Amino acid sequence: MIANKNLPTTAFALLFILVIYLMWQMFHDLMGAFFMGMIIAGSFYQVFIWTYRKTGLKKEWASALVCMLVILSLFLPLIYIGLKLSQEALGAYNLVNQSLNHESINDFLYKHSSLTFLGQELNPEMLKDKLGSLVNLISQKIVAFINAWIGNFISFILHSFITIFTVHVLFTYGEELKKFIFKLSPLPDDQEQLLLDKFNQMNYVTLVGNGVGGLIQGISAGLFFWIMGIPSVLLWSTIMIILAFIPLLGISIIYIPVCIYLFIKGAVLKSILLFIWCTLVALIVENWFKPKFIGSRIKLNSFFIMICIVGGMSAFDMAGIFYGPVIGIMFITLVELYHQFYFELGK
Repeated sequence: MIANKNLPTTAFALLFILVIYLMWQMFHDLMGAFFMGMIIAGSFYQVFIWTYRKTGLKKEWASALVCMLVILSLFLPLIYIGLKLSQEALGAYNLVNQSLNHESINDFLYKHSSLTFLGQELNPEMLKDKLGSLVNLISQKIVAFINAWIGNFISFILHSFITIFTVHVLFTYGEELKKFIFKLSPLPDDQEQLLLDKFNQMNYVTLVGNGVGGLIQGISAGLFFWIMGIPSVLLWSTIMIILAFIPLLGISIIYIPVCIYLFIKGAVLKSILLFIWCTLVALIVENWFKPKFIGSRIKLNSFFIMICIVGGMSAFDMAGIFYGPVIGIMFITLVELYHQFYFELGK
């Protein structure tokens, strides 16, 4: 009986697929933390190299120093902002309860005992029931938001620990991991290195370049919000910092509706000043600061980046702000490699 020479290869392939599947089942919930660790490590890698060379410390200690820098510059501010936003959410909940309690509903109905809508007179008792239901609904939504925020915050702490651990491992054993992955990949080493370089460059542009630009826009606009007496400044500033990552639209998603609201309320001068200030800040950051800060690292169409961010957010929630552009630049790089090295071979 002649043995099938392909049997060991087939068995190995099946075993390998099974192990990959089991690994995925173990770690798929943590892939976001691992990927974010890769993004942060790529963005801070030059800082790690500088620290390692200048201090003369072992890689483990140099990596620990840079990880402390990451914690101080990224994670502690995020935790602080998360706690403050939770307080603002609780304040909004109390405000709704105070503003829309049964006494205020009764007072409203007393002042408007005869109301008409579309030519029909509304019964005060019916209005009371409807407004009471509205109060309960709003209260339930706010409580659900607070509970979800607390749950996400605890998950954020856990994933932050895993992310920092990933950064530390990549700094310490990055070269060994790169060689191991390059051996697994079927691509030539120079093409693999090009993909890695593009990955790190996009990380720098997204996390550092857009991050600093977002801070400038969000803080500047938030400061003007505070001067104008607009409430929940921290909340709106945080949202604008996040939205500033999206090209073309950015903080205009927030400040233009606010300007319209102020204009309708009769605060025409405030509306005009806020529009001029926020627009100037956005134009200066997008057209002068970012090109100077980022330089010639990555040149991509702003519309393409916006689509990648929106698509990334739809697939990966808020983390898609970082994942989307990285996936987009990987796609563009692979297309370029295909046209350069493999297109003629396929003919």
